[in-house]
Amino acid sequence: MNIDLIQSRPTANPVSHRRATGVATALALICLTLPLSAVAEDGAGRMCSNATLQGEYGALVQGIRGISPVETEMFVGIALRKFDGKGGFIEEAASQHGAKTGLQGGVGADAFVVVGTYQVNADCTGTSTLTLPPPFPTIVSNFVITDSGKGINEIVTSPAANIVTAVFRKK
Repeated sequence: MNIDLIQSRPTANPVSHRRATGVATALALICLTLPLSAVAEDGAGRMCSNATLQGEYGALVQGIRGISPVETEMFVGIALRKFDGKGGFIEEAASQHGAKTGLQGGVGADAFVVVGTYQVNADCTGTSTLTLPPPFPTIVSNFVITDSGKGINEIVTSPAANIVTAVFRKK
């Protein structure tokens, strides 16, 4: 083997390596020091607020819900939620089907209407509270706004017996 060929290979330039490392470190520090809300936007370069959710959204809701203090059921439902852009909404449950309770509701006069509130964070996440008529519990959910406010993905966090998700799409 020719030793001259092995020794004549170019070596890494230590100045270039230090410069590249410095640039990578600076970029990492910039990303770490930015507030999360400055990075998370609604997809159109805007940060989110309650005003991001305004208008009518259709929902597909499904999961496991409590139907008594000791019993749960699998269910699926559709609903229409109308956000006012100020932190309030009205929801019509058009139809639901539970494994134990069967078909409930219906379109129009048979549908039940409930009210709720919501709070949107600048990073396009939020919480909602759905107030149901007695004896049903209040439903608390966390959500994330998607597609520049055209979509919402939601999970129920309370009551604990409910393991429910909902996908909303703006009409």
